[in-house]
Amino acid sequence: MYKVMIVDDEASIRSGLKSVISWEDLGMEIVCEAENGKDALNKIEAFQPTVVLTDIRMPEMDGIELLKRISQQYPNIKVAVLSGYDDFDYVRTAMRLGAANYLLKPIDTEELIAAMREILENIGADVQEFLKYREFLQLLQKNTLNRVITGQIPLKELREKCDVLGISFQSSCMYLAAIQLNVQEEDHWKIYATLNICDELIHSPKDCYIFPDLRDNIILLFKDEPDTSRIQRLLEDCIYHIHKYLDTRCAAAFSGPASSHRELPNTYKDSLRLLNYQLLYGLDKVYSSIEYEIYKIGEAPAYEQLQYENILTLIKKGDKQAVRQYIGGLFSENRYINPETVKYSIVNIISYVLYHMEAYDISSIYLQKIKGAIYAKLQTVSYADQLKDLLIYFSDAIIGQLRSTSPHNYSFAVKKTIEYINEKYYDYNISLKTLGNALNINPAYLGRLFKQETNEFFSDYLNKKRVQKAKELLMTSGVKANEVAEKVGFSSISYFYTVFKKFTGQNPGDIRK
Repeated sequence: MYKVMIVDDEASIRSGLKSVISWEDLGMEIVCEAENGKDALNKIEAFQPTVVLTDIRMPEMDGIELLKRISQQYPNIKVAVLSGYDDFDYVRTAMRLGAANYLLKPIDTEELIAAMREILENIGADVQEFLKYREFLQLLQKNTLNRVITGQIPLKELREKCDVLGISFQSSCMYLAAIQLNVQEEDHWKIYATLNICDELIHSPKDCYIFPDLRDNIILLFKDEPDTSRIQRLLEDCIYHIHKYLDTRCAAAFSGPASSHRELPNTYKDSLRLLNYQLLYGLDKVYSSIEYEIYKIGEAPAYEQLQYENILTLIKKGDKQAVRQYIGGLFSENRYINPETVKYSIVNIISYVLYHMEAYDISSIYLQKIKGAIYAKLQTVSYADQLKDLLIYFSDAIIGQLRSTSPHNYSFAVKKTIEYINEKYYDYNISLKTLGNALNINPAYLGRLFKQETNEFFSDYLNKKRVQKAKELLMTSGVKANEVAEKVGFSSISYFYTVFKKFTGQNPGDIRK
């Protein structure tokens, strides 16, 4: 119910206004009365009305002065003024001061109802505008914080964004934590639920920024918090409540301290690397740089015989047999190595390969899925042969994805068409005609050739690629659906919704729910 205050020096007028219409039917209620402007100001703080319905001519403080005070002190309150036929100059002043509406005495019931409905519509519009602005600020803050922790924001721009958002990195002791949930695509809503859980548990919006990174990890940036044991306890508490309320197991890691925003990118990378220890020691744990050594990609692992760079090269070539032979040889040569050491090396290999696969045309959703599957399997194996099979399974899966996204056995024209779509799917002008002209081939013939070799129509292949990219954007960013449509090459929003529904069975808005 919206709260209404009636202000008039005549008790009979106040009584009449209370009973002349059904306020409840409008979703409103009379919460208090006042006999003049001064009396009204004294009561506003206590009753917090949404709407003030006031007479203009009153003793002690008239309606014009009351309107001025309300505009200055309570700008969100809507004011409607009551006036007589000879009060036109007052009404004009009132409207200039921001009155939401005015009514002539004697009050007409229909006019009063219409005036209140108009005010309610304006309130609704204000609320929507506020929500949009708040959503914009939240998105801007998330994007800014992500650019800070990845080192992609210039200092001048950062200062400007900090002023707008009211955030600060003036701290000599910052720790960055990451919580990783290995959830399936249909459970993506749990990412946002986890944000709410962490927010409820931390209770310090100014001392801890909480936001999702671009990999769907939940990032907690602690400022001026030198007590690492407290951070450990908070993260353990988050893990416990995520499991309790979302029935989802996860792991957390934190690293630091960082003494300025310039050090945060390395701190962020360290936390992500620490998360890889869940492959060895399991979920439901907090991994910190205090207790665990941080393995950096590019450094030699403890078990140097597992040459992950060589494995990556063979995976890129797509030679499953060569990869299997290479892995088999490594395990044969080092069969007496402790299985835990082998596990540690496999963690490094998988992290290294996945890190480099981000540059390829493989769905980020799939990479998360295969990573989760490896996590689960690694907890159940202990013997060297099992570990060897696990690494081969991982390599085969990645090679399979690379093959499915690479046109190996197509004619030159079809191969070039697919390559162009994969690289320039966002180009509005892609068509059989433009590609046919570029390849010096008849567009109709190119279309038939494409269908014959890929078993897909050109338009379906193009739209599937665009929808795939749109889905990834919707799941990994806060960009609005209409902007996503433009980013992936759809010039018509309605057509984007139609195509998206066709290939996914969902509307774009459903993806984030």
